[in-house]
Amino acid sequence: MRKRNQNFVKEKSAVPLEKKSRKNLDKTRHESDNEEAELELFLFGEKKEKLIEECNSPDKISSISNNNEESSDLLAFTISTTPDVPSDKMSLNDQYQESFPIQLNKKKELKPAWVDEDDKEVCISLDIKSLKRYKKSANEDQVNGLKYQERLKSHFEKVQPVPLWAELNDEHFLGNEESNDDDYLSNSSRSLLKKSEKLSKGFIDIVRVKDLNSTQPSNACITSLQFHPTAKIAFTSSLNKRLNMFQVDGRENASLQSIFIDHFPIYCARFISNGNRIALSSRRKFFYNYDLNSGQVLKIPELRGREDLSLENFEVSPDGEIIAFLGESGYINMVSSKTSQYMYSLKMNGKVLSAAFSSDSSKLYTTGRDGQVYVWDLKSRRCQQKFVDDGSTKSTSLSVSNNGAYIAVGSNSGVVNVYNGTGSIERNPSPLKAVLNLTTKIDRILFNSTSEILTFSSPQSRNALRMVHLPSLTTFSNWPTEKQTLGRISCMNFSPLSGYFGIGNEMGKALLFRLKNFPDS
Repeated sequence: MRKRNQNFVKEKSAVPLEKKSRKNLDKTRHESDNEEAELELFLFGEKKEKLIEECNSPDKISSISNNNEESSDLLAFTISTTPDVPSDKMSLNDQYQESFPIQLNKKKELKPAWVDEDDKEVCISLDIKSLKRYKKSANEDQVNGLKYQERLKSHFEKVQPVPLWAELNDEHFLGNEESNDDDYLSNSSRSLLKKSEKLSKGFIDIVRVKDLNSTQPSNACITSLQFHPTAKIAFTSSLNKRLNMFQVDGRENASLQSIFIDHFPIYCARFISNGNRIALSSRRKFFYNYDLNSGQVLKIPELRGREDLSLENFEVSPDGEIIAFLGESGYINMVSSKTSQYMYSLKMNGKVLSAAFSSDSSKLYTTGRDGQVYVWDLKSRRCQQKFVDDGSTKSTSLSVSNNGAYIAVGSNSGVVNVYNGTGSIERNPSPLKAVLNLTTKIDRILFNSTSEILTFSSPQSRNALRMVHLPSLTTFSNWPTEKQTLGRISCMNFSPLSGYFGIGNEMGKALLFRLKNFPDS
C-alpha cells in the first residue's frame, strides 16, 4: 500500500521526462494514444480524421484551448457519481456510464414557414371605403404589403381572440433543439383536428342548408318542429292537419312519412315515450297519439274530471313520462304519457301562458298573466318557490337551461330577463341580464343542449329572432343578417347535439341551419 502511494505521488508530481526510461515512456504514450483514439471515435465518428488534422495545426491549438476554457464553464458541467479515481484506472465505458454532461439549451426561435419578400414592394391604397378602417391617420394614403398584413391581423384579433390551438406554449418543442420543424408541425397539428370545447362569443358559425320540408312543402303555418332524441329524423306539424316526417342530413332531407288527421288542425306536437310516439293537440277537448313503430293514430278522449275546452298547448318532461297541458284559469293538467290518463292538476293565480320542466323532470316552472314565475316540486305537488319577473306585468314565455344555471323569462314588451337558476331564488330577484333586442311579444324561448346558446323570437315582426351567448350574455352580432329571410317565426328547435337549428314560419317553410360549432346530429 505504501509503495502504491509513493508511485501515485510520483505520477502527480512534475518529474522531467528525461529521467524516465525510454521503454516506460513509449508504453505510456501508446496507452494515451489509444485512449484518445477511442474517445475521438466515440465523439466524432467518421469525421475524426478531418477534425484531428485541423486541431493539430499549431495556429489553432492555442485558440481552441483558450475557447474551451472560457466556454466549458458557461455551456456545460459534469455530475460524477464515482469516487476520485485516476482516469487511467477506469475503462472508457465506465467513465461515460458514471458521468454525464447536462447542456443548458437555449429556446428555439420559431420562424414563419414561408415569407413572400415581394410584399414589401406592393403598395395598397387605404382610400377605398372598405379599407379606411385600417388607417392610423387621416392623411395616410398608401402602405406596403407587410404593414397591410399587420393591420389586418390586429383588426382581426380585436374581433376574434387567438384560439387555443394557435398559442405556442409547447415547451417540449420550443426547448428541444434536436426536434425539427416537421416534428413540431406534426405534433401541434393535432389540436387543429379538435373542436373547440367552448363556444366563443360574438361570432357563431352558422350556415343555411336545404329546407327541412323542401320535399313535402306546407301551405299553412308550421306550428311545431322537433328533432328525434336519438335518430336523425325530425317532424313538422301545421294547421293544414298534416304531420310530416323527414330524414335530417342537410342535403336531401328526404320525406319519410306523412299523416293527415281530418278536422284536426295541429297546434302542438311533441315526441313522447323516448321518441316512440308523438302527441298531437288542437283546440279540442281530446288529443291524438301517433305510434311511429306501428303507424297507428290513437284518439285520446277528454280528460276525466276536467272541463277544459282546449288542449292546444302542452309541454313534455325530458324523461318523456309526463305531459303538462296548459289549461284555463291557471290550471296545469298533468297526464301520464304511458297510459294517457289524467293524474293531477297544479293551480297558479293568473292564467298560465308558458311552462318548462327541469332537466331531471323533478320540477316544473310556469308563468303567465300575473308576471310571476312559479317553481313546482312534482314529488310533493306543491309550489316550492315564487318570484316576480322584474319589470314585467305579463310574462309570455319561459325556458330553463339543461344545466339548471339559467332561467329565461320573456314578456309581452319584448324584454327577456335571464336569472340565476342555482340555489334559492329571492322573492324579487334582479336578473343577470335584461336582453332588449326585440320590442314585440316574446313567444318562444329556447336553450340549446349545452346551455351555451339562448334563442328567443317574436311572431309579430319579420326576422324577429336573436341568439345570446352564455355565459357572457351577449348577442351574436353576425346572425341573423339583414339579408336573412326568416319570415314571421312560429316555432324553433335545436337538434339533440345542437348541430342543427330548425325554424318554422307562417309561410309554411321549415328552415334548416347547420351550426358548425357543434357536432352533426
